[in-house]
Amino acid sequence: MTKKNLRIVVCGKAIFVALLTLQLFSSDAKHAVKAADKPNILFCFADDWGRYASIFAEIEKYPSLNQVVKTPNVDRVAREGVLFRNAFVNAPSCTPSRSSLLSGRYFFNTGRGAILREARWDTAIPSFPLLLRDAGYHIGETYKVWSPGSPDDAPFGAGKYAYEKAGKMPNDFSENATEMIAKGATLTEAREKILAQVRGNFDAFLADRKAGQPFLYFFGATTTHRRWIKGSGKALWEIEPDSLKGKLPAFLPDVPEIREDVADYLGEVQAWDAYVGLLLKRLEETGELEKTLIVVSGDHGMPGVTNGKCNLYDFGTGVALTVRVPGVKGGRVVDDLVSLPDLTPTFLEAAGVRLPDKLNSRSLWSLLQSGKSGQVDASRNWVISGRERHVHTARANFESYPQRALRTPEFLYVRNFAPDRWPMGDPKNVTATSAPSGQQLEEDTYAGFADMDASPTKAWLVAHRNDSKWRRHYDYAFAKRPAEELFDLSKDPQQMKNVAADPAYAKQKTKLAAQLMTTLKDAGDPRITDPQAFERMLFVDDPKAPQISQALQPSTPEAQGVDSEQLALAIETARKNINGIHSMLVVRNGALVTEAYFHPYDGKSPHDIASVTKSVTTTLAGIAMAQGKIKSVKDPMLNYFPGANVANNDDRKARVLLNHLMTMSSGLDCKAARGEPTLWEMLAAPNDVQHMLDLTMVAEPGANFVYCSGGMHLLSAVVSKATGMTTETFARRVLFQPLGIQNFIWPADHQGIAHGFGNLHLLPRDMAKLGLLALNRGNWQGKQLIPETWIEESTKSQKATGNARDYGYGWWIPKPGGQIGFEASGRGGQQISVLPDLNTVIVLTGGGYSTGDVMKLILPAIKSNSALPANPAGVAKLKAAIAEAAKAPAANPAAKLPELAKTISGKTFELDANWIGLKKLSLTFAGEQTATAHLTFVASPKQYQFGRSAKIQGSAHLNETRVVSLNGVPAISGDGPMALPVAVSGHWEDDQTFFLEYDEIANTNCYRLRLKFSGNTVSVQAKERTGLFDETFAGKAVPNH
Repeated sequence: MTKKNLRIVVCGKAIFVALLTLQLFSSDAKHAVKAADKPNILFCFADDWGRYASIFAEIEKYPSLNQVVKTPNVDRVAREGVLFRNAFVNAPSCTPSRSSLLSGRYFFNTGRGAILREARWDTAIPSFPLLLRDAGYHIGETYKVWSPGSPDDAPFGAGKYAYEKAGKMPNDFSENATEMIAKGATLTEAREKILAQVRGNFDAFLADRKAGQPFLYFFGATTTHRRWIKGSGKALWEIEPDSLKGKLPAFLPDVPEIREDVADYLGEVQAWDAYVGLLLKRLEETGELEKTLIVVSGDHGMPGVTNGKCNLYDFGTGVALTVRVPGVKGGRVVDDLVSLPDLTPTFLEAAGVRLPDKLNSRSLWSLLQSGKSGQVDASRNWVISGRERHVHTARANFESYPQRALRTPEFLYVRNFAPDRWPMGDPKNVTATSAPSGQQLEEDTYAGFADMDASPTKAWLVAHRNDSKWRRHYDYAFAKRPAEELFDLSKDPQQMKNVAADPAYAKQKTKLAAQLMTTLKDAGDPRITDPQAFERMLFVDDPKAPQISQALQPSTPEAQGVDSEQLALAIETARKNINGIHSMLVVRNGALVTEAYFHPYDGKSPHDIASVTKSVTTTLAGIAMAQGKIKSVKDPMLNYFPGANVANNDDRKARVLLNHLMTMSSGLDCKAARGEPTLWEMLAAPNDVQHMLDLTMVAEPGANFVYCSGGMHLLSAVVSKATGMTTETFARRVLFQPLGIQNFIWPADHQGIAHGFGNLHLLPRDMAKLGLLALNRGNWQGKQLIPETWIEESTKSQKATGNARDYGYGWWIPKPGGQIGFEASGRGGQQISVLPDLNTVIVLTGGGYSTGDVMKLILPAIKSNSALPANPAGVAKLKAAIAEAAKAPAANPAAKLPELAKTISGKTFELDANWIGLKKLSLTFAGEQTATAHLTFVASPKQYQFGRSAKIQGSAHLNETRVVSLNGVPAISGDGPMALPVAVSGHWEDDQTFFLEYDEIANTNCYRLRLKFSGNTVSVQAKERTGLFDETFAGKAVPNH
């Protein structure tokens, strides 16, 4: 074939094929394309799409799902090109699979790209999209490329090259089509509207291409990712669930509920196929089809079912891979074992781009051009795969489930490195005698076994766990697994009989195990070379950072001149009279003299420190100055944004210095009214930093103090640009790790800039370390982490505010005369108070209370600069008060429900537009007298939306069910925003009014809804305990779907 003007198109969801071969192609590879003949690349990559396409039915030897699903467009690519019978991902979890695909490396060689939640992209790792960009390609992407992680789609420019303005409806076909049909549209009209957005986004990309410029377009719709509408497979695609009878894999119960669930999934596969067909059509219409290499694939197997996503069996790692190469013989079926990371060198070789170092993959280019079928390359007879951590809270202490596997044509060998752990996550509330409701398990992944997505299949399996007929199917899905698994694929293609312990297979097992371990060792797998690397908390430790003692040493209060009885009284009084306090810590003379946590917060989860984050951001700027990365606080802000197209630019903006950002005196138009409207405007903007840079100047820099969180976000961007790493990474290396701070969460904006203004989550003990570091003038156990001069400058008055406290560099400075020298404060009662004259640090956290009232209780306990006489009785009282504060309140007797409870139970109420983004809610009550109810709600994106922060989490919407305690003891679950705990309780105030409290605990927000029902309507009075909002809106009952 001629290579001239060749176009490359890859269509498929994130696919990672575990290719273990280490042979690499050099930059002058045999089949490299000359620079003048660079092809275009279109890559369609589907989310959670495994090996499901109707063309596979023609080559399979047993009944399967592929005999039911209809994918004419994917089939066309295969018939006109190559169908890979044995393509595999390197990791059956979205982010690590995509990390491997985009880099050409094994997932375990991509740093924090090897995990799902809390993933971070290492910019030092080359990715094929950006290498092609640097080679002159016009690149663009639509929908998902790399996520969840920070920043989203980082290996593709972190949103810089996104084409999504036509709409995102293709990501949720069944939800959007069903909604449109409910509003009167026909099925054909609904389909066309969704397809029009696929077309519009692709056309916008093509329109931006320069004449003759090669292009890369990545299409990554997520419609095959759960959830989808129950019954949609039949309603939208005419897939009869019973047509699957006898065709489900044997490890899935062949029952109506599961057949329907699978049918609905196959409907989404057919939607995906329609998207591929539209892209093919546009290529034909634009004359590009015969110049285009088309690749169609996905990132792992089916979600929410046994042996699928998050499993190393073929049902989890096997994916469709079809490739169309113009001018090369089509209709071929290739048997070689290939891994999706092989696509990176394939694209680069086709484009004539030099391959980067450290690849763990081999180009498929020569294989594609060979014109051969069957086993083309005899050396491609094995691949590896693996996994570490998927859902970070699936197991206690953020533990992973470490596995590696070797797949050959004859065998699958799996090594489970922690067989004592649950492969799909801890059961949590699933026991032999009780379990979450079916609805919870269908809708809430975190309700139990969190490494399996919520689904009807999951709910059915749990519901039938004690049924002897189905117990083995439950065990296939959730039971613990032995250290070694071995499957003879000739006898057991569905991998259900483990023969690792069978003496007849001893020789094969020994050989495969040795090959796997040698391959992993040679590839530098941290699981082999440094087994603890994947076990460290949140996978954030930096081994290069200085290691310093982490502990705050405890002491009796009296030994530090503090009265234990007064502290006991302070805790007891706060417990009884101050609603919303979460923690109280006192450090005196470097020793921890009291540490109290107030139910429901237990001190084990990182707590949102809100605007205390600002003090951390300015501290990092000071460290960057000490390292010479930032010259001075007098540096002009715009120096750190060279080439930025800044709107509303005038001479004053050029005079904004870094110290103006630190002292809230930039002169930018920051609206400081209640709720900080400028902050919300920034968070709603597509680029937070650009939004702030574009603000109008309304005052001379340095003239006025105007509280401006967005200014601190600009400072975070400065730190990131100056240090060449994310602010979070810099913090970890120079501050957090030396202090022993491991368990933290620091959300970032869509460009990867850590929120410099707030949202950092720390344990209260770690907040105390920061306070103690400042008290000790930047010195921590003999090492100067922060220059002493910086502490002096940042903790003295730099700007008068007109209030009781002045402002330093991110620290509040009380007026002279009090005991507090300086403090960091945040919304809801987050506080680090430093008292230099008393050599004391006080830490408070909460969800809306008066810190001043608490300080008045604590300060009288500090009696002397010398030790007080021992007071065992006082210490006993203090321990008792701490224990009492941690206890849940006594439960109230179950009350008789009003008659109205039966009427509204299970009804869905659609709500008017409201600030918190709450769209729908329903309450379900059981029985005449009950201790619990169930709340189901749907929320739309908002920074602090009800139930979840979409911008922090990356969620597009939220549909959750929560248990509501009716006995006065909040029902607590650990799967709230950012996987932190929430507590939900409620009670009937009268026969018509239900009061609901939804407390995000460690996330500060506590929502209080007063729901007054009347017939089919509800009036909602909504307040947030910290004062974030107070509004009233209405709703009406709508039919349940």
